[in-house]
Order: sequence, then structure tokens, then C-alpha cells
Amino acid sequence: MSHSATEGGTIRIPAVGRRVFAAAMIAIGVIGLVKGDFAAIWDGVPSSLPARNVLAYACAVISLACGLGLFWRRTSAGAARVLLAFLMLWLLLVKGRFIVLAPLVEGSYQSAGETAVLVAAAWVLYAWFAPDWDRRRLGFATGENGVRNARVLYGLALIAFGLSHFAY
Repeated sequence: MSHSATEGGTIRIPAVGRRVFAAAMIAIGVIGLVKGDFAAIWDGVPSSLPARNVLAYACAVISLACGLGLFWRRTSAGAARVLLAFLMLWLLLVKGRFIVLAPLVEGSYQSAGETAVLVAAAWVLYAWFAPDWDRRRLGFATGENGVRNARVLYGLALIAFGLSHFAY
């Protein structure tokens, strides 16, 4: 039986949810590779950015590789770790930039909220799959603490979505 509650200290995540998230990341990667540009989820990169095309392909490859990695228990920890780090950096550096530049524009928060949902999903998977080394050194991001922090981030993203309903 697989569910999101804790059982005897072990966090359980529905396998179907992990597979759907993995498939979505694969699809995002394929879209990026086929388009030769950023998939919609990666919007916000200035067209004047040097090596923009290389970054677009890097986003596609990371999405595709991590999505594939999430399908197997043996590679899930590494895939979740890379995806969490990459998505968190994207949230802070790319989406966060819009909030700093236009703090009174609701679309800035909605866009960040979209990425925050993906960060939360990757974080839950990382919290679940984290190896012992990570669990000992990164207790805030793994186990029950990690899942709780991911839920808080997810809740904040939903606030951004709710505000956008009023704004638009």
C-alpha cells in the first residue's frame, strides 16, 4: 500500500504520482529538444542572454534525463536531487527576478507559483529518495521535514494562483 502519509517513520509517495511527474518532465524535455528553444515552463529568459540557445537545450536535457531517472528506484535519488536544485535555482534566479523587477504585477507571482509547484513536487521526491548521507546532513530538506517544507512551498504557490484569479 502506497500513500503520502508516514508509516513507521517511512514516507510513502504514490507511485502513480511519481510516474506522472516524471512523464511530464520527459515531455517538457522532448518539447524543448524538438523546438530547439525553451518549453513554456522555462519562459522568462531574456532573448539578449548570451548562450541562450545552449541554456534552452540544457533545460531540455535536464528535464528529459531527470524525468527518465525518476522511473527507476536506483536513479531516483540522483534525478530528484538534480531536479530539485535546478528548479530551485530557476525559481530564485529567473522567476524571482520578475518579482524584484515588478513587485506589484500579479503575473510575476503567478509565474513564480507555477515553478514553485514543480519545485515542491521535486522536493517531495527528493525527501523520499534521499540517501542516508543527505538525510544526515540535510535534515531540513529530507524525510518528514523536507515533505513539510515542500507542502509549505506548494501552499504559497496556491496563494499566487488564487491572487491571479482575482487579478485576471
